[in-house]
Amino acid sequence: MTAEARQSSASMRESILTPEERDEFFRSKGYLVIPDALSPEDRAALPDIDTDDPYHRRQMEAVFGAHAHGAGFDPFYRTMLLWDETMAQAVAEYVTSQGRDKRLVVFAGGGHVAYGVGIPRRAFRRAPVPYLTVLPETD
Repeated sequence: MTAEARQSSASMRESILTPEERDEFFRSKGYLVIPDALSPEDRAALPDIDTDDPYHRRQMEAVFGAHAHGAGFDPFYRTMLLWDETMAQAVAEYVTSQGRDKRLVVFAGGGHVAYGVGIPRRAFRRAPVPYLTVLPETD
């Protein structure tokens, strides 16, 4: 692996948190309970978040119904929006910084890519380059 590839890989890794890292980060910063409690610096570091996609909201309502617990749907949805937008921002930054002839493979949970309304649509909004989503076949 070249030094450039290692650096790109490291910067992508820093941008896309694991679920455990994300949850701990959000809890420590107050995202789950009081989004307005963020400092101006933390708020400025957030990606642009589109809250107006009714298809994404419906998909997340279905996911939440299968995992319902805790504080309710709205904190869950804000967390998912932030997570999807953060990953989409990282994807868009990578594909635009490396040029259109480069390829990127993103491994993400099905809920983040199903129906194209999570990461794919949000990344495309930032960097309109062709993409392909592959999902496993389910019964």
